[in-house]
Amino acid sequence: MSKESPFKFSPPDADFKIWQEFVRDRMGLEVEQRQIDDRPFDAAIAFNQTGDLRFARINESGLITEVTKRTLECRPPKDTFYIRLQIQGMSKNIIGNEEIIQNPGDILVLGFKPNVHVSSLKSEVLLVELPTEQLKLMLGKAYNNEFIKIDNNDPKTTIVSSFLQNLERFGKDLDQQSAQFLSRIGASLIVDCISSRLSEDKSAFQSGEMIFLRAKAYIEENLGNHSLDPTHLATALGLSLRQLQVVFQERNQSISEWIWGRRVDAVAKLLNDSRTAHVAIGALANSCGFASQAHFSRRFKEHYKMSPRDYKYRPR
Repeated sequence: MSKESPFKFSPPDADFKIWQEFVRDRMGLEVEQRQIDDRPFDAAIAFNQTGDLRFARINESGLITEVTKRTLECRPPKDTFYIRLQIQGMSKNIIGNEEIIQNPGDILVLGFKPNVHVSSLKSEVLLVELPTEQLKLMLGKAYNNEFIKIDNNDPKTTIVSSFLQNLERFGKDLDQQSAQFLSRIGASLIVDCISSRLSEDKSAFQSGEMIFLRAKAYIEENLGNHSLDPTHLATALGLSLRQLQVVFQERNQSISEWIWGRRVDAVAKLLNDSRTAHVAIGALANSCGFASQAHFSRRFKEHYKMSPRDYKYRPR
């Protein structure tokens, strides 16, 4: 995801037509917008980026925004998804016959479906765009581009909300490495919130699938923990080792092989990252959970058919 410079916009003289042109031309959104009533229009938007997370803080007064089928068809292909955090005021989202109300602190995962968004007269939201890679890895088929509301009455939601707002506010003051590190934490927190919310819906998928998703999420968050193994994972999830083994075996997977495979992939990603080019390969492997250099080299070569060093310096 390429880095974008901070940018702010507020239509001169609170001109609604200029705002519409900005949304269409600068943001590339073919949406229908109209005011709720004839009160004076007011809106402002500020863009920021921290690591892999892109933020848009939007203030607007009484707008109805319609996302049509054409809007979605015209959206450039992106391997990202959006969440909207309600900071002030209220939002109403209408998707078919369903109506979702967002109050301050609520988080909404924006699905890829036609919808109508109605903002209150004094509304402030934080729109966050983040890569789908982590979402797909942890949730797989459990998430299917649906709208998912995460209520503010969950302490985890409060923590995520505060973390994202601070990251958006202070991200510009971070060095590149810290920004990337914290953005990945932010993405993990968001995905964990979505996973927890989906686990409440027992009709969405069977309990075995939910256990598998929780296991994958825990593994991703603890790759650097050298004590992470099948027994550790089962204990962390509140299961017996046998229960967890059955869940993985039903999906033709081995717990241990999954953990080591994810660790190898994590090191490979760091070897591809110019920001960690100065870090010794052994140190990168250790940070991803490999205590033995020989073990790491063997696993890496089995997976990528070349040594870690050859992989790092291969022609690209």
